[in-house]
Amino acid sequence: MSRPRVLLASGLALVLAVGALGCTDDRQLREGDQLYADLCARCHGANGQGDPRSVQLYPRQNLTRSGMIERGDRILIRDRIVRGYGLMPGYQFKLQPEEVGRLVNKCLEFGKAKPGGTKG
Repeated sequence: MSRPRVLLASGLALVLAVGALGCTDDRQLREGDQLYADLCARCHGANGQGDPRSVQLYPRQNLTRSGMIERGDRILIRDRIVRGYGLMPGYQFKLQPEEVGRLVNKCLEFGKAKPGGTKG
C-alpha cells in the first residue's frame, strides 16, 4: 500500500472509531425534561396541553389528547420528532439518538395526563 493510502485508511478508521463512541461534538446529552422545555414547550405548553392562544387553530399541539401518545406509539412519536410534521420542525440533525429517545419518553408522560392537567 502506498503511503497516502495508509494515511487515508488510518484517518478513516479514526473517524469511524470516534463516531462509534458517540464523541461527535463533546456536548453532554440533555435529559427529557430539559429537551422538552428547550424544543417543545413553546408550542406544546409546559403541561403538554398546547399554547392556549393557538391550540384551537392547531389542536395537535395538545399532546394530552394525541392518539399516538395515548396508544404509546413510540415509533410514530420518534418519527415526528426526527422528521417533523406540519409546522413542527424535525430535529434529526440537532439531537443525538439517545436524546430523541428521552424526548419520546417525556412525550409519553402526557398520555397519562387527564385533559385538566392531572395524572390519572
